[in-house]
Amino acid sequence: MTEIVLSGSRTDFSDYNLNPFIAFAAGFPSKILPISILRKKLYPEVECNHEAKFAPYGLRKVESLLMEEFDDVITVSPSCIEEVIDENTKVVGLSLHDPLGLGYVSTTYSSLIGFGGVPMTAYETQVFMKKIKKLKKKYGFSVVAGGVGVWQLVDFNLWEKYGIDIAVIGDADEIAVDVFKKAMNGERGVIRAFTTHMEKVPIIKKPAFYGAVEITRGCGKGCAFCAATIRKRYDFPMERILKEVKINASSGTKMIMLVTEDIFLYGSKKFIPNKEKLVKLLTEISKVEGVEYIQPTHASWAPAVYDPKTLEAISEILYPKTFWEVHGEKYIGAIIGIESGSVRLMKKLMRGKALPLKIDNWPEIVLQSTGLYNDNNWKPGGTIILGMPGETEEDSLKTLELVDDMKDLDILLIPLFFVPIDGAILQKQSRISLRDMNDIHWEIIARSWRHNVLHFAPEAEDKLRAAALFFTPYVYYRHGMNGVRTLLKLSGMDNLFPAFNFGGVNTGNI
Repeated sequence: MTEIVLSGSRTDFSDYNLNPFIAFAAGFPSKILPISILRKKLYPEVECNHEAKFAPYGLRKVESLLMEEFDDVITVSPSCIEEVIDENTKVVGLSLHDPLGLGYVSTTYSSLIGFGGVPMTAYETQVFMKKIKKLKKKYGFSVVAGGVGVWQLVDFNLWEKYGIDIAVIGDADEIAVDVFKKAMNGERGVIRAFTTHMEKVPIIKKPAFYGAVEITRGCGKGCAFCAATIRKRYDFPMERILKEVKINASSGTKMIMLVTEDIFLYGSKKFIPNKEKLVKLLTEISKVEGVEYIQPTHASWAPAVYDPKTLEAISEILYPKTFWEVHGEKYIGAIIGIESGSVRLMKKLMRGKALPLKIDNWPEIVLQSTGLYNDNNWKPGGTIILGMPGETEEDSLKTLELVDDMKDLDILLIPLFFVPIDGAILQKQSRISLRDMNDIHWEIIARSWRHNVLHFAPEAEDKLRAAALFFTPYVYYRHGMNGVRTLLKLSGMDNLFPAFNFGGVNTGNI
């Protein structure tokens, strides 16, 4: 008897060969390469011997809650799901990360590539949900879906078409058991919920992908484009963090991924870093047997400038445990939001981004902080959001100037289209598309990726130039002269074709 089965799509049930940032590549088109190659090389499925060895962290939380209430709960990878679903199955619970390919990376880079079908995340969700609907028709169970991407299906009113009976947006910590009971009773609908009593957040019972462990939840900085930052921050007690670390480490995952909006938030007061608490946490995690790598999900710029000693102290712990290496040199990596070089736009939409410093000096904070990170063996990934509501060409130029000012710094620049995320202040705003991009946006993309090539893959220049020449006719057909200029710029051939410089934009040289 299998009463409750938990699962998700193929792209959600892989650790991408233990590389959490390669997982972003699943937002690229699904038909660039044969799907069999993508599944084998990019996102091989987690080991499944009746039960999945690893699962998405949020699904593990739900699993933990359900196991306290129900006798028969099992989590399986998608290819094994037919083996466990039967006539006794009452509910199938699914974790959906990016079901329509509308996340930041998938929206941006599938659009820019312009061919190859829907993003891999959307393709694999479609394949998986067809399987679920077929099994549902045969056995009559209900389907509950949650995860960070389920809002996409709700916003476009597709959740029922995908065979979902109850869609949960937000946190399930306080409602998971009730939701599954509702599903068993045949109820349907959309439920929105956020955890208000953090002591009710469960400890996982089985290991998560990347050894994920939540150390903080929420942020409190109030950035208008992000749902998490408008929520009050909560630090999880060290004792429970270490319990989850040990559960993950004993599974053989090797990595512990610290889930947080900003690692410097842990133990902080009024956004001022707490060196003692943060160092103690990382030290204790590093001592746990089986922990070979420690990977923070996010950091921020201002704390490094405000308190360089804390950055130095945590870097000494993280560097020996880093997963990353380029050109034979190890480095620490994390995602840090740049978002814009315009102080005007930052004041309007994300004034708290610079706390505990003032937003008035935002470009200088980013530049100084990147230098400090580099000095401490970090090569951060800096996101840039294009087309935020109210952005002017002058704002875009300020971002372009900041990109230029970073030319000698080791940072991976990641331009992304603005996406209205459910739960954020800007959730009702329009998303940017290719037709909304101005010349400066194209130039930001070109210079950012030229910067990335020079700093992270200079050995690929010859191949990149050959590919650029080969694809130029297609890019012109798909994106016009802006696309061609971008391609020439990022491949380093723009100086050979000066007539293709962007009109009205001082392109400069990187």
